[in-house]
Amino acid sequence: MEIVRRLLGGLARLHNLELVHRDVKPSNIVFVNRHPKLADIGILTADPSKGKLIGTPRYMPPDRVMDKSGDVFAMGKVLHELLTGRDAATFPALPENRQWGSMRWDMARVSDVIVHACAEQAADRYANAAAMLDDLEASAQLSYDSLFDEVAEPVEDKVESDVMIELGFAFARAIPWILGFIVVMYALSKI
Repeated sequence: MEIVRRLLGGLARLHNLELVHRDVKPSNIVFVNRHPKLADIGILTADPSKGKLIGTPRYMPPDRVMDKSGDVFAMGKVLHELLTGRDAATFPALPENRQWGSMRWDMARVSDVIVHACAEQAADRYANAAAMLDDLEASAQLSYDSLFDEVAEPVEDKVESDVMIELGFAFARAIPWILGFIVVMYALSKI
C-alpha cells in the first residue's frame, strides 16, 4: 500500500504539471534508495491526444484514452496485482481486511477505489492521481494512537533539543581541559 501511495503522489505531481506518463506498469517501477519511482518517462507527454497510441496493452484502459485517467487505470491494475500477487485477470477480487505496517486497510473500500480507477470509460474513472490517492488514503482505518500523531512534538524540535543536550555534554567534558589550560596559562604568566 505504501508503494502505491508514494507512486500516486509522484504521479499526482506529474498530473499537476499537466503531464501524462502513459506507461504505468510494474516493470516501470524502480526503487531508488528504497523509494519507489516511476521509470521510463521517455513517452511522457503534455498532449496525449497527438501522436500514436503508446503504452502497454495489458495496462491500457479498454477505451484507449491515454490521458491522466489512463494513468489512473494502469495504477489501479498495478495496485490490484501488488495486493493479490496475481495477474490482473483476477480483477477485482481482493483478500479480506489486511494489516500492512501501522495501518489497517478496509479492503472493501480499497476494492472500490480499484474498481473506480479501472472503469472502462474515462468519464467514470478518477480524473487524476490525486483524486485516487485521496480515496485510497480514506480507506485506511486509523488506530486511536495515530489520531494524535500530528499533536506529537515536531521532529525539528526534537532534533534541536537532542543537539543542545549533546552540546551540553561536550561542554561538560571540556571543562577539565579548559580549567587546565587556564591554570597553565596563569602559571606561565608568573614566570
